[in-house]
Amino acid sequence: MPIKTSILNSLQANTSNIRNICILAHVDHGKTTLSDSLICSNGIISNKSAGKVRYLDNLPDEIERMITMKSSCISLLYQEKSILEKPADQVTPQEAKDKSYLINLIDSPGHVDFSSEVSTAVRVCDGALIIVDAVEGVCIQTHTVLKQAWNEKVRPCLVINKLDRLINELKLTPLEAYDHLKRILSQVNDIVATLFSVEWFKDLESKASQLESEEVIDYEESEEEKGYFSPEKGNVVFASAFDGWAFRVDDFCEMYGKKLGVKASTLQKTLWGDFFFNPKTKKIHQKNPTGKLIPMFVMFALNNIWEVYQAANENDLAKREKIVKALKLEIPQRELNNTDAGAVVNAICSRWLPISHGVLGMVIQMIPNPIEAQSTRIQKLWQSSVSSESDSLSEKQSKLEVSMRSCDKNAEDVVVFVSKVFAADNSSFLRSSNQRSTRNDTTIITSDSSNEDKLSKGIGAIRMQYNSNDKFVGFSRIFCGTIRVGQKIQVLGPRYNPLEPEKHRTEMEVKELFLLMGRNLESVESIPAGNVFGIGGIEENIIKTATLSSTEFCPVFNAMTSGSSPIVRVAVEAENPLEMSQLVEGLKILNASDPSVQVLIQETGERVIVASGELHLERCLKDLKESFARVEFRVSPPIVAFRETVTNDPSLRIKPNQIGVKTPNKMVNIKISAIPIPENIRVFLEKNNDIIRKIFVEESSKLVGDTDAASFRENITKEFEAAGSNWAKELDYIWAFGPRRVGSNILLNHIPNYSQNAEVWKPITYKMSSDYNPKNRKNKLKQNEDENKEENNESQIISSEESNVKEVIEPVSEEERLELLKQIENSVFVGFQAATAFGPLCEEPMSGVCFVVEDISFLKSNQMEKYSHHGPLGGQIISAVKQACRQSFLEKSCRLLEPVYTCDVQVTSDAMGKVYGVLGRRRAKILNEVMKENSLVIIEALLPAVESFGLSEELLKSTSGAASTQLLFNGFEVLDQDPFFVATTEEELEDIGSNLGGEAPNIAKLYINNIRRRNRTGGGYGRGARREGGAPREGGAPREGGYRRDAPRGGSGRGAAPQQ
Repeated sequence: MPIKTSILNSLQANTSNIRNICILAHVDHGKTTLSDSLICSNGIISNKSAGKVRYLDNLPDEIERMITMKSSCISLLYQEKSILEKPADQVTPQEAKDKSYLINLIDSPGHVDFSSEVSTAVRVCDGALIIVDAVEGVCIQTHTVLKQAWNEKVRPCLVINKLDRLINELKLTPLEAYDHLKRILSQVNDIVATLFSVEWFKDLESKASQLESEEVIDYEESEEEKGYFSPEKGNVVFASAFDGWAFRVDDFCEMYGKKLGVKASTLQKTLWGDFFFNPKTKKIHQKNPTGKLIPMFVMFALNNIWEVYQAANENDLAKREKIVKALKLEIPQRELNNTDAGAVVNAICSRWLPISHGVLGMVIQMIPNPIEAQSTRIQKLWQSSVSSESDSLSEKQSKLEVSMRSCDKNAEDVVVFVSKVFAADNSSFLRSSNQRSTRNDTTIITSDSSNEDKLSKGIGAIRMQYNSNDKFVGFSRIFCGTIRVGQKIQVLGPRYNPLEPEKHRTEMEVKELFLLMGRNLESVESIPAGNVFGIGGIEENIIKTATLSSTEFCPVFNAMTSGSSPIVRVAVEAENPLEMSQLVEGLKILNASDPSVQVLIQETGERVIVASGELHLERCLKDLKESFARVEFRVSPPIVAFRETVTNDPSLRIKPNQIGVKTPNKMVNIKISAIPIPENIRVFLEKNNDIIRKIFVEESSKLVGDTDAASFRENITKEFEAAGSNWAKELDYIWAFGPRRVGSNILLNHIPNYSQNAEVWKPITYKMSSDYNPKNRKNKLKQNEDENKEENNESQIISSEESNVKEVIEPVSEEERLELLKQIENSVFVGFQAATAFGPLCEEPMSGVCFVVEDISFLKSNQMEKYSHHGPLGGQIISAVKQACRQSFLEKSCRLLEPVYTCDVQVTSDAMGKVYGVLGRRRAKILNEVMKENSLVIIEALLPAVESFGLSEELLKSTSGAASTQLLFNGFEVLDQDPFFVATTEEELEDIGSNLGGEAPNIAKLYINNIRRRNRTGGGYGRGARREGGAPREGGAPREGGYRRDAPRGGSGRGAAPQQ
């Protein structure tokens, strides 16, 4: 019988008996099968259906492809074994309450394209089950999910799954399997050790900077060190989710403690590892005295499991009955007589070592409850604001922090974090699990475009009028207080600042609260602190994520980290122009319901969908067509986001780099040079875009004290010093970052007598100092605006009076020059931003370029007043700076930066040659090759993103299904080929070969021409559209891999091969 919802609802109030956990793993390591096995313990599905029904996979695509794409949650009841073994009439109500636990279990995707779904799951949990396939071992996504769990301060436990494959597929002996399991455990702990050491050294540096030189730092064991996995600690489970069994070392300690006359605590320490039991002397040895003993784990655990499988596989009925009798199990004879070996193993092992007891027992013992977890996690997830100007605000936030750390369900204030928004139809609100999602038409009302939290200049708050079959639900965790239906609550956007409570804040009424039950949602009236739940009625207020609080003094939660970035882009356009408004509203819904997708409006007016990969894009387009927009639309060929940069190559560019450009009125002469930024500085600036925006654009560093600004100042100083002594001096001459004020390009001020004059000019790095106050700057800007208005009025009067006077031109004095430089500073800044946003090669953003303003000279005219820097002169200076930057860029050796993937291909050894052939045609760079024990090979390579589309399909075809691929974005790399190179000498012609009459294809030039062509044609929709950015075939013709010449309609099927 399924557990009643009323029982689960009553357990929500017992905070100490709640466990919030998520299941994390590489794709196909058995997460959903494990979830099914745990769900069947609550009677929701049958034992035979576990692993087949995939209960937490709700989307048709998930069921069809048999992979998880969305994180789903279900609440389960777990009771300790001591209660279950007693008759019901002997269990007291208090004992049942103390030993009954509420498990909020979240199944998350394993595919790298859906890493953002993993982030949303990890944020609302306190613990994680890391699943590792016993055959495949540690894979690339295992690294990723462990790092995500570490960053969110989530306590991990390890489940080594699919031990049945060691028996049935690899045919290992128990001793060989033991050695194999030790290697897997060591590999996982190596990852944990790396994560721990990085953080420990960071803490060590911060502590050392605060101590005197002669003081010594004592080593203390931290909470993070408890993250190491060891069976004797109890945080490792060995399992076969498909066969329904799992065990920890503890289970065999209880079983053999009395038989051997050894204390269970002693067995707990010695059952795993190189310990040997001598049955004659009844003693445990650390060394093998006779050389014939086997490790205790093999003797007492693995041998017994191998015996069960042997009896089932050999169809030995007598042996089966003997095993059942020895284990004191009650199994119907018809199940023992079954000719299906898997069914026999399941019948015996699921009763002997039930998976729910092995896994959930570990969860209860090793995963902290919300009270314990929040006391350590809150510091990482949420920081109170610090402001010397508002003591009352600090006091209220300190009180709120105390409530959150203690997970106080009786707190006066409520704090909730919504990690994502998902769509659910009305059938999800019924108890029937057989009903499938069906959507009716949705009436959509236009959104308010004035909302400041809109995405990419065009997507505002969603305001939809749903019929009875459509709802949006927020996937949420409550950190303190108790939220109730009908309660008024504040919705705080990601940029909300408690010091400015009127911005980025709306108020909503809580209309519905749900207990998440996988495919079903159960309505409840209230949810106390420490629980994971769903909140309805949020359509008008929340996009993607939000912080909810009953008080406006609550700071927002920190942004979630994701294992992948959205990089695959396509433009969409309605088939029927009259249906474009419906497509736009559908894009808004898609943007709100998917945590990782981005919907952008480009300068050309195109509406672009940015996804994390091919599979993710395909699912987004299908959802858009079938659920959200319900109109036919065209999809452009994939768009790759390149970058433009320069290098120091004197053999190709020997002209002077300094470029002088005059404004059209000849009054201002601007001299600018371009130099490449060292790679370490470029990478640092790209990785710290968020903190740069926070300090230099939003100027909000004061909200969390000076820690962010001081830390960034220290780190950027180290990077500049590492680049050489010349760069170390340039830190105090930085004028701006770009493009969009946060990029990896730098503008330096080398204007004589101006950059050194602290009274008239300060570098942008001044904003990182403790003397800087954003409020003073805002007041000064307002004062300057008032002065400029008066100046403009005066100049209009003067110009009308002197319009007939003959113009006389002469140089300005030094004092006037400094004043004019101060006035045009903003125009220089805007010109730099415009130049770096659209490079001269193909209008792609620049990256890693440093522009140095060498000098700006002025001429004075008796009619100079009519050229106000806020009028025509300002525009002329912007244009001149942009032109000077582009020309100086072209005087250097120009290069393209292309996005690359880390490509992991798992393939059998006999198909390696075919994999290398495919990767070679796609310009992949092989990094490593790892041989596995089971004749599998892991090939690691760097693959240009433009060459990645259709890779999985091509590999499957060429290897007859023997290869699987995993792609992870790895940043940008220089395409080391000059797009302007033309072979002229005999040596050059001889070096490049004889293709096409002596000219080899210039890949960089082909990319540039394709991008320029696309920009001219506006995206290339529909039949006959040219492919974008593809690499050439031998001989210069475009290769057909991964691009379709006729763009697919509606994005369904495999036609929508994405591109960055």
